[in-house]
Amino acid sequence: MSGVEHGDVFDLLPSLEADFGHAAVVDFPWQFNADNGSGRFESTGSDREFEVYQTEENDRLADVLDALSRVLVDGAWVFVFADDDTVPEFRECVEESPFTYRRTCVWDREKFGMGYYHRVQHYPILTATNGETDRYIQGRGTVYRALKHDGEASDSDYPTGKPVKLYRQMLAEPVLDDGERLLEPFCGHGPGAAVAAERGIDYWGADTNPEAVEQARQHLEQTRLTEGLVTATDGGESPSTTSGGADR
Repeated sequence: MSGVEHGDVFDLLPSLEADFGHAAVVDFPWQFNADNGSGRFESTGSDREFEVYQTEENDRLADVLDALSRVLVDGAWVFVFADDDTVPEFRECVEESPFTYRRTCVWDREKFGMGYYHRVQHYPILTATNGETDRYIQGRGTVYRALKHDGEASDSDYPTGKPVKLYRQMLAEPVLDDGERLLEPFCGHGPGAAVAAERGIDYWGADTNPEAVEQARQHLEQTRLTEGLVTATDGGESPSTTSGGADR
């Protein structure tokens, strides 16, 4: 089973067979204080009409990690996005899971975001492996630099959008090799799907938002590239992907 599924990740992920995937990216829909007081967030001022973005109880990340530990092969890498508020709780969750915590990396967005007490420019990314691993990441550091919209106008206003350039850097070999499969629960509109299409690797993603799922499917079906792939060190601008403003 490969592709993008529309549905509840908490139901779909445990249904996958054991050793199904070789790496995973988890952009968990954590709770936060929204201006409307609802714990939800929706895109505004956009031609796209995404439904209100529903968050989940933060402690449910443990359920996701438990399921992933079974469906990922031994030694597989998993990347878990967080922010300043959630990183202590999420790190504890990773450390108490079947995974082996490795390092907290940083996504440097290269431009300031929102905030009253310093404008947000970075987000933590917790990294872990499914037990011991021989997929040593020695050719790059702990800071991934990527503009939120890859320097191009975004083709999506999905509230938690992540740039494809960021995913290229995180998933470069040896994290994910040719012929393997990426898992992206809570895929949003699928930056991981775009990377899978570029590299010709297998992909499974899921999300509850039908509009986002449709966009993820479009990214997965885009022309598969055979030249100009990004290296582990530059993570950057493949001439074949200059239109790739895809975010989660």
